[in-house]
Amino acid sequence: MVEDMKYGHPVEAKENDEMPKYEQVTYEAGTLTIAMLMDLEFDDPLWQDLLNQMTVEEQQFLISYGLNNLAGAASVGAPGLLSRDGP
Repeated sequence: MVEDMKYGHPVEAKENDEMPKYEQVTYEAGTLTIAMLMDLEFDDPLWQDLLNQMTVEEQQFLISYGLNNLAGAASVGAPGLLSRDGP
């Protein structure tokens, strides 16, 4: 994991890796929100359906935004938060 996090280290795709189908609702029952997946395991297939709903810009923002903020994503009902350190 440490090697993968180093700048300039290429991330290799695995044979079964699947990219999201951006901005598409692929869940058979309709649109998902982040709250609907709150208690699901990391490898539950619904996570892929949630990623499919998001835009590539939302996903990029989620992984690049930081400091004392948690980025939101409107397409999946994630509001974003300001997180302060304190006693």
